[in-house]
Amino acid sequence: MATHSYGPGSTPPSNSRSGSPAWNHAYVIAALRAGLIALALLAVLVLLVVY
Repeated sequence: MATHSYGPGSTPPSNSRSGSPAWNHAYVIAALRAGLIALALLAVLVLLVVY
């Protein structure tokens, strides 16, 4: 019984593999948004420092 409770560790890889493409696209979009936000904040900081 104990081996069955720890056995499911073999099943998640198949689920993660099937979901990886969608997650990759989501992470790329999130990274692009985060980068744009970071650039915008840096621009604001630069403007505040210059002026």
